[in-house]
Amino acid sequence: MCFASSTLPATRLLALEIGCEMTHLFRHPPACLLLLSLVSGLVACGGGGGGSNPTPDNRRICNVGEDISSDCREARAGESRPDPLRICNVGEDISADCREADTSTGETRPLPPSMDGLLRKHEAPTAPKLNFMEAADFEAQKTSFETPEYDGTFRTIPVNPATILTNRHLRRINASAAYARGATGAGETVVVFDSGFYSNHIEFRNADGSDKLVAPYTGRQRPHGTAVASVAAGTKTSNTVMHGVAFEAQLHLFQLPRVSTPAPGGPYVPIALDTYDEFSGAPRDAEDAATFGSAIREGLGAIVNHSFGLSGGIDFFDLALVRAKLPLTAAAFAQAEVPDADKKILVWAAGNAHCPDAARGCRRLPDGSAPRSTSPEILSGLGVAFPELQSHVLAVVALDQDGGIASYSNRCGNARSFCLAAPGTSIISAGFNNQGNPPPDLLTIYTAPSGTSFAAPIVSGSLALLRHYFRNPDNSYQLGNTELVRRLLATANKEGIYADAEIYGQGLVDLDAATAPVGSLMTGMLGAADSRPLADSRVALSGQAYGASLQSRLAALPIVGFDALDAPFAPANAAWITRPTRQAGGRAGLHAPTRATARMSLRSPQLSLTLDHDGGIYDARLTAKDWWFAYRQHGGQALGLAAQPLAQLGGQTAAAHFSDALAFSAPYLSWVRDGAGFGWARALGGGRRLGFALTHGSAWFAEQPEVGGKRGLGALFEYRLRPDWSLQAGVLREADGFLGARPSGAFGTARSATAFVGFNRAWAVRRQPRWRMLASAYLGHTRPQIERAGFLYGASDIFSSAFSLGAARASMWRADDWFGVRLSQPLRTERGSAKLRVAVGRDKNRQVLYQDYEVDLTPSGRNLQAELAYRVPLAGGAIKANLGVQHHPQHQRTDNLQSFMRLSFERSF
Repeated sequence: MCFASSTLPATRLLALEIGCEMTHLFRHPPACLLLLSLVSGLVACGGGGGGSNPTPDNRRICNVGEDISSDCREARAGESRPDPLRICNVGEDISADCREADTSTGETRPLPPSMDGLLRKHEAPTAPKLNFMEAADFEAQKTSFETPEYDGTFRTIPVNPATILTNRHLRRINASAAYARGATGAGETVVVFDSGFYSNHIEFRNADGSDKLVAPYTGRQRPHGTAVASVAAGTKTSNTVMHGVAFEAQLHLFQLPRVSTPAPGGPYVPIALDTYDEFSGAPRDAEDAATFGSAIREGLGAIVNHSFGLSGGIDFFDLALVRAKLPLTAAAFAQAEVPDADKKILVWAAGNAHCPDAARGCRRLPDGSAPRSTSPEILSGLGVAFPELQSHVLAVVALDQDGGIASYSNRCGNARSFCLAAPGTSIISAGFNNQGNPPPDLLTIYTAPSGTSFAAPIVSGSLALLRHYFRNPDNSYQLGNTELVRRLLATANKEGIYADAEIYGQGLVDLDAATAPVGSLMTGMLGAADSRPLADSRVALSGQAYGASLQSRLAALPIVGFDALDAPFAPANAAWITRPTRQAGGRAGLHAPTRATARMSLRSPQLSLTLDHDGGIYDARLTAKDWWFAYRQHGGQALGLAAQPLAQLGGQTAAAHFSDALAFSAPYLSWVRDGAGFGWARALGGGRRLGFALTHGSAWFAEQPEVGGKRGLGALFEYRLRPDWSLQAGVLREADGFLGARPSGAFGTARSATAFVGFNRAWAVRRQPRWRMLASAYLGHTRPQIERAGFLYGASDIFSSAFSLGAARASMWRADDWFGVRLSQPLRTERGSAKLRVAVGRDKNRQVLYQDYEVDLTPSGRNLQAELAYRVPLAGGAIKANLGVQHHPQHQRTDNLQSFMRLSFERSF
């Protein structure tokens, strides 16, 4: 079932790599200079103690057996006398020309010169990454694997130096995409049934010189099996002309009786099923069933490659006759006693029996006519007659070097549902010359045969990659074997010519598609009632109570989703946290927003009405004796900038020109600042006052609006002891979150109630009455309630705090200006945790695996902000400037200080 090709020696290359890498270790030049000075001193002075340094002895160390002289010196402590003899090569006897390796010093015996290209294997992770990388990283990773042996460029030296064979079969199946995602076949074993193997070939040795075979092979040495096995799992080195698809997989080689390679050009004689009864005195079906069944059971791998078969397309025969003559063979293939997840996957070469009428040299039927093999041959197509085989049997047709169906290859035909296409023409592979035990210089022979025999191991190697790729961290398998077959078929390239199922079956093998999600990732197995799109699963944060640490903590969780074929994937750099977008004029960078204000007021002794339009923000306020009503909303949106229904209680009018106008007010009510509210306040005499306010609104925390959240309820009670001192208590009820964290999608839903207390004070400095001191501090206790459990199934009580200290002065440098300074800590979680149960994978029996985690909600740092604010009238309006710096921005522990500046012009009309 293969076309013979001459074997050719590989060229040899010895490479020496010298590398240099520079990394920015320090952000501060003085530290870098100090380190360089220290290194320079060590290089110049050595590591000795005090005193003057002796003149160094630069003579070489005398060799073993050499007398000390003016040319060489004795070895010092820690040094050893070198042995001038070279180390004997692997397989070379110790003699006067070479010596044994000194293993105590890390020496190893080198490979013989004919194998000096075996320098090192490509560094690749043995544990796969269950994700798909971002485009830039992914492309760079792919390119690193696309080395010369990946494309199989083979110069035929010395036979014909002008001829270069290149078969880009690995590129055609997008193998580098699988490699870039961590799939190399490590830990997998491909079982190969064939006529024989030369197991000493360099492709069957790992890069460290160890054997790739899981069991010794002592059978016949044949070129066909040698080439087939190397295509599936030949080792990857830095200087051989090819490597296998699953280059880190192992091999288990079986020589089967009666398997042979037909003579090229010989007649094509379909098997006579009507006489397929006796073989060596025993029923042939029973004999084949015993042979195949035994090999399938004893094979130490899950994938079994068959690059041989019986002549005759499955469509040549009456299916009733096939079922009557091969029931035991089919039963051996079916593995009925084995669960689907563990059935051995049987990969078959479809056959090389197709012969176009105009072709020359192809094998003909006995009557001289050209066979038109529109379906796989009988063994590879046995699933047509026995449908129970189709879940774990694959037939493989061969492509030519242009990517179309090879002229000699059988087509998929009536086996289209379990048939695939793979490159099969001039596949560069390990060679062997059939001359018994060859000398070492034949260990690197390569050949370039054609046939479906060499397309099949490409599929077998691909399955080994997928099996390696879909593992849990404990190396248990996530997909069953029949699921791997289904995935390879479903993800095959069906575009263009490959859409013709009669020829290409399910299409061309595509390892990029097979190792990437199919469709959207869901949080549970496909079809589960509680399954939700992973892309819609987020925790939206407004404010900075939890800081920036929560994102990194959630990103560290091995959360996986399941694609349309139920395969698990962990999205790379998953952004489980979303934050509102800052408005222009925010703290990041320099902005120059302008704002126009229009106001209309109606006032009487008992009643007043104020309507404001301020930069797109609409504000209405009605006051009737001790009661007031307020409403504010951002124009054109369901958002607003800090409605003031609560500002008549606890507010600091002296703080109005800081970057956060409510910096000295209760921060918990920032989540209901945009909405409607009412309140009541009454003076009690002696500067005392009692009041309350109630509001229903959405969040606008500092300058960050909350998007898509439900409106909450807020209540504030205030007792003013005297004009400059007040005590406050309040309640915040969030309808869809807790302290600004709003879970959705797979995270579930939650609501909460927060009780808080605080004080607020503004007083004049005795000797500097133009200066007013400002102070506030708040403590809160939040109790979350999980409404719909998802990833988030519980949360502890949360304790939080905030404070501000400042000073402000009117008429600082001119009669109508204003200057202020403040130091503050925005609202911060002091204690709290959330409990999550996330999907981390699945097992081969389709059970989702979950893991419980408790995530600390306390930020890693404490954000302290210092700010200078200045306001001066100009041209009928006012210019306001805010300049500040903050330590541990977003409560994130970092070495950097972050500055902010804001410049604005305001004018009222």
